[in-house]
Amino acid sequence: MIAEGPSPGWMLGTGLLAALFLAVYGPLVPGLVRDWSSHPILSQGFAIPLISAFLLWSKRRTLPTLPRHPSG
Repeated sequence: MIAEGPSPGWMLGTGLLAALFLAVYGPLVPGLVRDWSSHPILSQGFAIPLISAFLLWSKRRTLPTLPRHPSG
């Protein structure tokens, strides 16, 4: 059985969502990095994106199979 890749529509939607995310939150990143590097109590901010990326990557096979419905 040949594994199929993501559909072009899914890739386009993901790309548009990523671009929108960067357009909205991109200008905030320099201020966050400045705060994280200048205040010792906030230094864990550097680790949060890395930990989040690791968790998403480790669950990449099970996330698409989860039910998609809102919770109360």
